Amino acid sequence: MASATKTWKVTTLIVMLHVIALLGFVGEEWLARSVERERQANASFFTPEVAGAAEARAQEWFKAAFVDTGVSSLVFGAMIPTQADADMVGMNRQFGSLFDWWEGRLRTWWTILYQSFLRISVAGLWFPYALFVAVPFLIDGWVRRKVKQTDFSLASPLKHRLSLYAVEILVVAYVVLLFLPIPLQPFFFPLLVLISSAALGKMVAEFQKRA
Repeated sequence: MASATKTWKVTTLIVMLHVIALLGFVGEEWLARSVERERQANASFFTPEVAGAAEARAQEWFKAAFVDTGVSSLVFGAMIPTQADADMVGMNRQFGSLFDWWEGRLRTWWTILYQSFLRISVAGLWFPYALFVAVPFLIDGWVRRKVKQTDFSLASPLKHRLSLYAVEILVVAYVVLLFLPIPLQPFFFPLLVLISSAALGKMVAEFQKRA
């Protein structure tokens, strides 16, 4: 439990630092091109129909979460003054360029967030594959553990700990990949599934005999 809590704390910290770096250094045009290239890669790999369905699903999620609820308009309204308000107090003369920059940063944030929804939707296309790959690894790990319980073989605490660390690192990698500002090829997700399944299987196999 403590290990899981620590993992989520570290993951949250890494993601926050990652997002702050993106907001500070990633250009809006660069990110838009990245999203478009990733969309084209998905269409080439999955066919336009399948990729289009995944994109439509992501748009529905994004709209339901942030547009229909008024969150996006609330954020822009709270952080960017209207033209009338800026003219009224003369802020345009002093802070006009700053407001333009900040508005671009907000648009970058929403684009990053939409891209993460798109990647989650695309990852969902691989769910049947994930089950097909993960279940055999887990069964193999369980069988190996049972075999060790019947003879004098000892489970390796070191291997178990290393496998656990690998799983924790992969969890962080999954989250960071959602916000990575470069176009991801579709095979990244099944590759991570394969590595994660192997690590989970090894972790199960190296459980202590009395665990």
